[in-house]
Amino acid sequence: MGAETLAEHAQKRLGIEFHQTTADGRFSLEPIYCLGNCACSPAAMIDGRLYGRVTPEAFDALIAQGSATK
Repeated sequence: MGAETLAEHAQKRLGIEFHQTTADGRFSLEPIYCLGNCACSPAAMIDGRLYGRVTPEAFDALIAQGSATK
């Protein structure tokens, strides 16, 4: 449903692998089996907020938004 594509994109975009944190300490990337949002996969959780149907473009927008607010 797009989870693998999103995971690969997130790793490239953040420049880290799973279980790592970006050099600036702003983002960590963890694989999660279930966020309870399968009907809206792929999903991501950022700062405790759940996002569904996350495309690579939506991920980039969310990360940019998070970078601007920290």
